[in-house]
Amino acid sequence: MITSDPGGWAPQLVVLCVDGGKMYWIEKSGVGDFSTVFDHEVRSVVHELRTVFPSSTAPAHASFLTGFPPAEHGVVGNQFWDHNLVSDIRYRMANPLLHIHPYENRSLRTSSLLDDISSMGLSWAAVNFPHTFNVLKPLTSPSTYCLYAPKRILVLPMSGRGQSTEFFGEKVEFSFIRSDGTEECEIEVDGKIWQCGEEVRKFWIELFSGHLSVSARCFHNDQDDSISIELGTSVLVLSTSDFCENSAADEGPCSTAADYPLGEGINFFESPRVEWVTETALKALDRWHPDIIFIRYNQADHAQEYLYWLLARGNSAEQAQARYLIEKTYGRIAHNISLLASKIGPFSKYLLFSDHGIDWISTRVNPNAILRALSLEQCAIFQGDSNCAYLYSDEPLTGSDLERLRKYIEKHVPGVSLCGAKTELSLGLPVKSVRVGQVALIAASHIEFDYDAGDIFSRVHAASHGDRPRRSAMSGFLRSRGFGSIDTLDTVEDIHITDLRHIISGVMTSQLCAP
Repeated sequence: MITSDPGGWAPQLVVLCVDGGKMYWIEKSGVGDFSTVFDHEVRSVVHELRTVFPSSTAPAHASFLTGFPPAEHGVVGNQFWDHNLVSDIRYRMANPLLHIHPYENRSLRTSSLLDDISSMGLSWAAVNFPHTFNVLKPLTSPSTYCLYAPKRILVLPMSGRGQSTEFFGEKVEFSFIRSDGTEECEIEVDGKIWQCGEEVRKFWIELFSGHLSVSARCFHNDQDDSISIELGTSVLVLSTSDFCENSAADEGPCSTAADYPLGEGINFFESPRVEWVTETALKALDRWHPDIIFIRYNQADHAQEYLYWLLARGNSAEQAQARYLIEKTYGRIAHNISLLASKIGPFSKYLLFSDHGIDWISTRVNPNAILRALSLEQCAIFQGDSNCAYLYSDEPLTGSDLERLRKYIEKHVPGVSLCGAKTELSLGLPVKSVRVGQVALIAASHIEFDYDAGDIFSRVHAASHGDRPRRSAMSGFLRSRGFGSIDTLDTVEDIHITDLRHIISGVMTSQLCAP
């Protein structure tokens, strides 16, 4: 327990996002319950936080920072484009680093809480928090952000001939060096030697774009005199200059095993680790002494995306296992936030929230397969979010082509509708913006858009967000300490994510003006 002022520095405000966090599990796991951390602390209330459409990470975080809906801040989905040609969109979609702009600060079309903070003469830092970074022209405040690349297996001939694999547009060469006759072997990775074995170990790869954290193990293939290198989900760390110096001793953000070994989660290693987020936040506080720090834990969202269908629709054994794994993830986040608070102390304000909720998905619809069915795929492409897909084309499609598209969807794609400006306006989307394309498709609940190659329909056991915010399943949560009546009164109703910029700015201004 923290019982007295440690006599040192502490940030004025700690903002913690538990991405996708649901009220039920936040309360059950004790995320942000500082009555277990500080003496004489009253357990704070967990509020429902209404979100925006589409109710996904990039647009909802933009609304958190700006206080506006997507119609004004311009972040209309987890993916969108401005004036890109169709061929350029296809090229960029192959590399996550080339389509990260919806999460960058440069995508905002309005001022934000970051501007408010600067105008108050305060400083800030951020860990894995959307819209606090830019890739090409970094912001002046310290921040770090993570992207991940999927698990893969490389087969290396013991003759020494190498094999390359691509991470974020950069080729990395792997080649076998030697083996000592046991399961251990040496491999060369872009000029550096790795000692690799059956036990999973962590390594760093230096890319032009940033530090890549990856776990690896190797095993011999006696039948063809080769070795296989299994690389887990790798994590690219994008940071402002000298945010936190990387070193070989640093554990790194990657994980060493699948955290959600059910359904589609069997190949996903949590990225970044919960503990890495906490450790990095503490390093940032120690190094930079910011007045405000923004920290995002995105692991609950990952757990739910892989497990929530099994919890809601699976058999009894699947439900029990999914519940255990989801609650375990929330428990790790709760423990780490309590640890973070115990290090920071009781003299800071804390605001915890989630940007959206989650619900189960049974059907995926590929809108680009619809374009193929109409022979329009060469001149147009759909991109967007889970429940809204935007049509981009080099030249506007003709009225007859749009009518063919509408009729095809009406006849062959139940649960999907082509919407006009009136619908976009009612959903809080900008009406005359290149970012929402020439037309938009809207998906019904329990359906999500999938933009990869494949058929129009696929049956899935999945979960997602992005649906209409009037559904409480899409709501996040709000929990606070040091924010007055919001902390303890459960009568506070109808809090919207667009309210939080004003609430935070008001509290910080009052604190600065206090005698």
